[in-house]
Amino acid sequence: MPDFERFLARITLFESMSLTSMSRLVRPFIVIAVVSFFITDLSVAQPKTPPPPPTFMFNLTKVKFGAQSIGVQSCIYVTITNTTAAAQTIKKLYVADKEHYAVPSPSPQMMPMVIQANGSLVISICFKPNTLGDHDSYLTLIGTKDSLTLPIQGKGLKSEDIAKLPKNDLVVIKPAKKKKDWIFKVELVNKSRVTLQLFDDLGILVQTYSNNDVKPEGVTEFTFDETDKGKKKLPAGNYYLRAVYDEVGKNAPQKFTKLVKIK
Repeated sequence: MPDFERFLARITLFESMSLTSMSRLVRPFIVIAVVSFFITDLSVAQPKTPPPPPTFMFNLTKVKFGAQSIGVQSCIYVTITNTTAAAQTIKKLYVADKEHYAVPSPSPQMMPMVIQANGSLVISICFKPNTLGDHDSYLTLIGTKDSLTLPIQGKGLKSEDIAKLPKNDLVVIKPAKKKKDWIFKVELVNKSRVTLQLFDDLGILVQTYSNNDVKPEGVTEFTFDETDKGKKKLPAGNYYLRAVYDEVGKNAPQKFTKLVKIK
């Protein structure tokens, strides 16, 4: 039964009641109660329309530069994606703190900029602290239909204090007398893509432990039992453990090489 017909049926029900069982003074209040119930019933029945998805999205939820020496610049790449099936326009793109942050490309003169359907744009955000302390800011994107912001964090430190901060490292631990396995430790300050491979003295790949896999900040351990990827015992000699750490979003890979000598 349609909603309005149900409403009329309720009214008719009360109209049909005898005046002997219901006083004329009470009847109007009951009718008001029925109308209120009807309105509430309709409001509950109406489904809520979900908000439309954003026109653009960033590949990062936050840009974290960490601590940096005064006067030294570093940059992080950020990808902006058009999430729709139609071309969309970026009208403005800027950082709030222009003293310590910059978006060198695209420049303001290149705006407005059109991003094709489901297309993407890679920009760089650069941080150059001029003063000590925390520098929290945000990147703002203004489109034709909506806008969004991306938090940015950085900190300015003296160069002598930077030297005291934890750093990425690759540690090789020889097996103890009663143990046969080596331990390779990947030490990361931030989440990074890691490639870790072992080569012989001729440069031939012997074993792969991680192939551009994302590893969390902290320490990740790998064991080496002196066999190749086919589990064949390796001959005595010099081997080289090579690692590449590429912090997520930074595009600034670090390389390490350690000697592994099998006797």
